[in-house]
Amino acid sequence: MPFDAIHVSANLKTTSNAVERGSRAAIENSEFKLEFDLRTGAMCSFLIKSLREDILGEKRLAVLFNLRLQHMDYECDYVTANQPSEMKLNGTKAEILFEKIHTERGEFPVSLRLWIELDGKAVRFRSRLENQSDVPVAEFWFPCLGGITCFGNLADTEVFWPGAQGAHYSQHLSRFPTGMGLGDLVPESVMMCLKPPFPTMPWFDIYNKKLNKGLYFGYHDPIHRINANRFAYYPCSGPNQPGMNWPTPESLGNDDPIGVAYSHIRFPYVRKGDPKAGEVFEEGEFVIQLHDGDWHNAAPIYRSWWNKHFTAPKEPSWLRRRTAWLNTMLLQPEDRINTDYEGVLEWARDAKEFGINTVEICAWDKGGQDRDYPEYVPDERLGGEDGFKRLLAALTAEGIAPVIFANYNAINCETELFKRELHRYRRMDEFGNSENWMHWGQSTIQARHALSVRRQIWASASIPAFNEIIASYFVKLAGWGVKAMQVDKTGTSEQLLDFNPLATRPPDAAMPEGAVRSCEWLLAKCREIQPDFVFASEACTDRFIPFIDLYYRSASACSVAPMRYVFPEWTSCVHVGSPYDFAGVNAAVRFGCVITVEPMVYKASPKHPYYRKLMAYIKEINRLREELKAEIFLARWLDDLGAELVWNGRLIKGRCQAADGNLGGIATLATELPKASGDVPLSFSVHQRFDDQRRSIVVVNTSQEPQRYRWRFTHALVNKAALHAPFMNTRTISVEDELVIEPQGLHILVEEFS
Repeated sequence: MPFDAIHVSANLKTTSNAVERGSRAAIENSEFKLEFDLRTGAMCSFLIKSLREDILGEKRLAVLFNLRLQHMDYECDYVTANQPSEMKLNGTKAEILFEKIHTERGEFPVSLRLWIELDGKAVRFRSRLENQSDVPVAEFWFPCLGGITCFGNLADTEVFWPGAQGAHYSQHLSRFPTGMGLGDLVPESVMMCLKPPFPTMPWFDIYNKKLNKGLYFGYHDPIHRINANRFAYYPCSGPNQPGMNWPTPESLGNDDPIGVAYSHIRFPYVRKGDPKAGEVFEEGEFVIQLHDGDWHNAAPIYRSWWNKHFTAPKEPSWLRRRTAWLNTMLLQPEDRINTDYEGVLEWARDAKEFGINTVEICAWDKGGQDRDYPEYVPDERLGGEDGFKRLLAALTAEGIAPVIFANYNAINCETELFKRELHRYRRMDEFGNSENWMHWGQSTIQARHALSVRRQIWASASIPAFNEIIASYFVKLAGWGVKAMQVDKTGTSEQLLDFNPLATRPPDAAMPEGAVRSCEWLLAKCREIQPDFVFASEACTDRFIPFIDLYYRSASACSVAPMRYVFPEWTSCVHVGSPYDFAGVNAAVRFGCVITVEPMVYKASPKHPYYRKLMAYIKEINRLREELKAEIFLARWLDDLGAELVWNGRLIKGRCQAADGNLGGIATLATELPKASGDVPLSFSVHQRFDDQRRSIVVVNTSQEPQRYRWRFTHALVNKAALHAPFMNTRTISVEDELVIEPQGLHILVEEFS
């Protein structure tokens, strides 16, 4: 069973120059003092000196690591009691060795060496796991912080998660889950890329609002692999009541330990002689770092590490400079033709009248949308290869850039090609299964409700033979003149373990790292033919940034992924489908995202009569953004930092926040959702130019009524700004002026230097 509290007496060899007290020894510097149990190696104290607080207040839950062995006849063989063979504690460093590991099934030749180092405001955790047994280590938990009871008053804490479509703020320390899941020994919340909020970066941040202090928790591993963050709640679930809902000794009727245990988990699958995972796992470093302020102050910690291993684009590509797209879908999977190659050319010409010179072409290929993948050849019913080539040539001649839709590793499983060959390349779980939940029917009731629909499964991202198949299609498109493709669904495929025997990477990296490296390889192959070739993608995590110029679904009308703050070079599309979606258009301006227009859900021209008002508005927005591209599109997005608005006598903040009331099992009562501005009808974001550092405020009115507000920059004394708004002449305003913003309107306030 999972083991979170180890208590065993043992005689062991210790070498220590640190101060010992009883059965403990410590390492410390000016920021921290960490104590370890000499009998078990468990970390039983985590003292933050500036706060005069040991956050591990419940010593009976002390723990340092855990792991699970995966036997053929017993899959849940977790660690039991273990004693270190050797402990070395010297000043700011600890080294702890376990030569043999004891689990429920007995002793195994699994050795584990752990290093903990205090480095200024950071605590660094490294490990070396070696498995000389034939049983794979399927889970490795390290570090573990058992018995968390405080970081200041936990009622004042929030936990930031860098979600796929926005910042999420949870109550992982102030609230216990009010129930348990199947198989839980204690209530738990597991946050990983496979589940909402689908973290885009491997770090999170705990922030105490009263103390204005934060703790950054980051997994720094150059290899993109599956990992998880687990919070366990002892000894049971909490009551369904507002505020802090921890159980108490009085409610329990005993003295059982009460606290939260945190663990970072990896899935190495190392074992003796394994040809992919090998016998040794020593990848990545985990960092806990104290900082002032909230997650915005923690973000540079991660970006600094990221820059040492990866390279973001130094200049925006031609596609990154485009502020708006038209999205089209030609052929539905049930054979309905929305338009053909000649028709989509007319739609693209229509879009150009509204300042849109980029068109994504979906369902151009054999079988149509979500059918016959990966046979990316022109469909004969739409005009065949000759008609497709004529379309590409005509778009290029008229200054319109086509973005061609495809997938990397989604494959339809009903095709003859799948039955004959592609089935060998499917992603497999450890039981040889491949999920087939992916289906998007369109033209019939049965199809739309999955009663009769074609299904897709994932191909492994680490099989060279499959990559060659995909490359043959993509390279041919590049040869025909295609300079941009939107590679769909990569954000889901990177979240899975893969046990296909043909995969060339271990299970935890075969899909995530494999998808990244495959995109890198495919991009290089296409650039051999077309040097300006670029990818957009429905990617999720930051590891694609060096190879993907634009993410497809990382923003919405209310939020954008926090990568927009951490990586100012990066942005996403905001999809605008409804004729009344002025909020989506305004959000794209607020976040510095691409407006992706989808009339009648990809099925119509932007001149469709229902879209008359929206497209006139988009045309004006495109004019403004071309004029202010360096201020609010190709600029650094600062969230709400550096500005304040006053509305109705209330000082408001405008931090970007995704809407989600249940993260990883932490149920939040509706009245407790941490809202940025409550019922305030205004939202805003701040942007900063890269060259002269000039700042701008984008203010959005989300209501149906005009609103009055006052504004000010907070980074410096700014008395005047240039006010830009749709269908209005630009004018200079004073910080003393009260402004009126139209219903569902937009203001752009550009700082004027003295």
